[in-house]
Amino acid sequence: MKLELTPASQSVGLGGSLDFKATIRYEGSDSCLIDASNASRILTISSVSGSSSDADSSDKSGGQSGSDSKTGSGAQSGSNSGSDSQAGAASGSDTVWSSAACPANTRKLLMAKGDKDVQKITWPTDKTGSTCVPDQQLPRVKRGTYMAQLSLKDHPEVKSEKVPVTVQ
Repeated sequence: MKLELTPASQSVGLGGSLDFKATIRYEGSDSCLIDASNASRILTISSVSGSSSDADSSDKSGGQSGSDSKTGSGAQSGSNSGSDSQAGAASGSDTVWSSAACPANTRKLLMAKGDKDVQKITWPTDKTGSTCVPDQQLPRVKRGTYMAQLSLKDHPEVKSEKVPVTVQ
């Protein structure tokens, strides 16, 4: 399997949100059943080591679009925030946000060689905590550069390239 991650933009305004196109491309010779939910296909946002990027302790104000869905397919309802279960996944950086923070409905796909699945995952530029809570209750991140990476929970060795994004 190969993972690809493409941000809609290289930067996002403070308090905004950023959509990513998350692609799973199957390259194996035999068919394979995979879970392509946000609990398995994980977008992790990490702060860049040595950067002042971190969570802003002030309350969120304005800029909230009201969109809680993190996938374009409706595979999950509700918010995707709360767990730092991916902590330490990126060497030399701290996990800021993970799409696997809240439970997601299983989304099983039977994939054959050459098949691909593309989903939208949205980062609301907030910082997840140790429990699943609504995005509106999470602190926004500060201005700075962050790294985004896609990985598979059941196959941690399968990762996309890291993609830098800037919160301005």
